[in-house]
Order: sequence, then C-alpha cells, then structure tokens
Amino acid sequence: MTLSETKSIVIIEDDVHVASQLQAFINASDMFSCMQVLHTFHSGKNFLSSNSPDILLVDINLPDGSGIDLIRFVTTTHHQTESLVLSLYGDEGHVIEAIEAGSAGYLLKDGNYEDVIYALHELVKGGAPISPMIARSLLTHFASIPKPQKEPIHQVQLTKKEHEILVYFSKGFNRIEISNYLGVSINTVGGHAKNIYKKFAVHSQGEAVFEAVQQGLIQLD
Repeated sequence: MTLSETKSIVIIEDDVHVASQLQAFINASDMFSCMQVLHTFHSGKNFLSSNSPDILLVDINLPDGSGIDLIRFVTTTHHQTESLVLSLYGDEGHVIEAIEAGSAGYLLKDGNYEDVIYALHELVKGGAPISPMIARSLLTHFASIPKPQKEPIHQVQLTKKEHEILVYFSKGFNRIEISNYLGVSINTVGGHAKNIYKKFAVHSQGEAVFEAVQQGLIQLD
C-alpha cells in the first residue's frame, strides 16, 4: 500500500453500534474510507469473494463463524489486503492463531476509536499494531520458551527519555497516557517513539519492548 492514496476498509463486526462508530471515525479521516460494513461471517466471505479492500477490520467472534477464518481467506485470495483484528478476546490462543492466519495486527475493543485510526495509520506505514496488553502477554509467552545460545546482541543506546518512554510502553500505556504522565505533548512522545523504533529497527511498541527485553535494557515486572 502506498501512503498517498485513500485506503478502502471493510468492517466485519456483529455489534451494530460498534460497527457504526467505526464507520463514522473511518469516514471522517483523510486517509481511509469505508467500502462496506457487514455483520456476519458468511456475508463477509461473500463480499470478499468479489471485492479486494486495502484493509479488513474484523472481529473474531461472529455469530456464524470465526473472523480468523476470514483472515485466512483473504490471506490466500487477496494478497494485497491487510487484516487487522478488533476483538474482546485477547488471550494467547486467539492472538497467536490470528497472527498465524495472516493478521497484521491485533487490537482489543475498549471503545477508543481514535486508537483504531492510529493503528490503521501504523498498518499503512508497514507497522504491526498490537494493543499494549496483548504485546505484554505475547512477550511473557515467548520469554518462557527456551532459546538457543547465540552471539551477544549489540546493545542499543537509548537516551534517558527514550528509556523512560520504553518502560511506559512495557507497562501497557499508550501515547496519550504517557504524554499526560510526563507533561509533554503527544507529538513529543511520538518523536521519541520514532527514534526508539529506528534504533531497534522495528515498527511497533510491542516489537520495541520485545527487543529491549532481549537486550536487557528493561525488565517486565
């Protein structure tokens, strides 16, 4: 996906109110437009059989099937379509299954639609947006898996402020919350986050935290 053109989005969400709110936020943005809103697995699959949106925004627990199966479907039939999960389910099993199916990101439903728009921007830029609490759960999961011995990792050098923001990331805080805690603008937090991503060569908070833990720069409480 290129950054200059409007991105089409298909929403598949069985909660009509949530779907309506998402549609309104998406259509109010400059970069995105809602191609279609659907509420069931079968209506979603039928629509996606003949349409290729840029992004599929999908719930997992649909009344007649699983959104993960829809992700598998578009992954195998529409290679240009990126999938992003928005779900109440944040357990390890669902998250890993969705990622293995081809999802590029995974968000928890918390009613904050601005975070969804921000995640969509991250997705378009090549990132893998994941809710902080899910990223933390995955880090704990992967940290428990024995790893083979390897060469020492060159440790990234962080400024004091970058380290502080990274610690907040590891605790599950988003950028708005961090800006409030530190008394700085969200753009300032975003600038530090951009530097952190560049130093670790990653595209998301979860990836940055994972690399920092691997290098011993921070510890998960």
